[in-house]
Amino acid sequence: MSAARSYDVVIIGSGAGGGTVAQELAPLVRDGVRILVLEKGPRFADHEFTGRELEMADALYQDGGAFLTRDGTMTLAFASAYGGSTVVYTGTSLTAPQRVIRAWGVPGLEHGDLTRRSAKYAEQNNVHLLDDPLINDNNRLFVEGGRKAGYLVEQFPVNVKGCRGSSLCNLGCPNQAKQGTNRVQLPRAERAGVEVVTRAEVLRIEPDRTLTVRVSQKAAGTKGAPSEWAPGDYAVRARIIVAAAGAIGTSALLLRSPLPAPRSLGHGFTCHPALILVAEHPRPITNDVGHPKSYFVDHGASERFVLETCMYFPFVTAKSLTGFGGDPRSGPHLLRRRGAPRACARRPAAARDRRRRSSRRTRDRQLLPARQAGRLRRASHGRLRNGTDRSRLRYRRLGTRTRSPLAPGGGREPLSRLARDQPLPDDHGPRGPRGRGGPAGSGARP
Repeated sequence: MSAARSYDVVIIGSGAGGGTVAQELAPLVRDGVRILVLEKGPRFADHEFTGRELEMADALYQDGGAFLTRDGTMTLAFASAYGGSTVVYTGTSLTAPQRVIRAWGVPGLEHGDLTRRSAKYAEQNNVHLLDDPLINDNNRLFVEGGRKAGYLVEQFPVNVKGCRGSSLCNLGCPNQAKQGTNRVQLPRAERAGVEVVTRAEVLRIEPDRTLTVRVSQKAAGTKGAPSEWAPGDYAVRARIIVAAAGAIGTSALLLRSPLPAPRSLGHGFTCHPALILVAEHPRPITNDVGHPKSYFVDHGASERFVLETCMYFPFVTAKSLTGFGGDPRSGPHLLRRRGAPRACARRPAAARDRRRRSSRRTRDRQLLPARQAGRLRRASHGRLRNGTDRSRLRYRRLGTRTRSPLAPGGGREPLSRLARDQPLPDDHGPRGPRGRGGPAGSGARP
């Protein structure tokens, strides 16, 4: 039998939407309003963010970041944790442009009002343009190549405080520098009396505003704290429900609930298939130290693509290059010479298939037009290789250890020194400060 609970407001999801709403409603607790946040993922302690690639991917992402679409042609990476995707994104903090808000056509939602409100949270979360010492060679080359190709290159504002250049934003910052809702809005809400329950999945919403909630037990040997409630099923009554489980989670929840599906469900949803473009430079560059994603080119309106910098970890780089070039096991040892921008294509959904938008097959030629790839290749002076993002499941054995995620000197060390002093070993042990490793098969050990 399900245990019964009752609240005035129940918020589903604790990410950028849910965590922010929880903070804004928190003052109502003083007037006796009971507010609950339900989060499917666990709550992590600071020391659990180790920066180990496969370990953190399994802990933070749904299905380890390899959530497959129904037809198996695309993987989706989204977080399941206290703080939602603000735990795993790179901290890039942009206000939606006017053209997007206009296209949404939501009554009462005006771009000017949204911009004013966004400024409040930008200040709370320390959003600013990154200081020059943390801009690495990969980003500098992107700016140089983009400008030579005739693009307007813009800098991402990011929400970091005390960044030490570990470049591990997507694994949950091991230095606690990224100011997501897990570090700003949610703690404030809880101090004001909002109740947050983790490992609590909302299975469906009934017409009478009763939520069927399943609280899972922490498995032995896994990361994260146990749930605040005992494991089991709960029937949670609410006067008001805020569905903020993300584009994937909220849509799936509404579709499996015995509710009339809103006419707008899935309308306007776009999925941006990402193509990692790897250029091999003749000399080593700083790429996996410093902030990974600092600049972008926005041609979303004119040509339906966006370019942005990225430098993913050895495992992700290796799986992206599968089928291109030589033995992928050599990838981590050539990492110092590689630059990696990413192309995101905006492909609108067909009118009859809006809800299944994320399952459409993607092909390289649809992601970046050949003439654009040529311009980028010529400007960046690198050998451009196209690699599609494959499932993590198939190439899990390629995961390798990289340098220590804790950059020495509190971020004051030059990036070139960080790259030199914390090289890439070739075994699969725990990650930490080591000596220099040899190439695969050489017998050398750190």
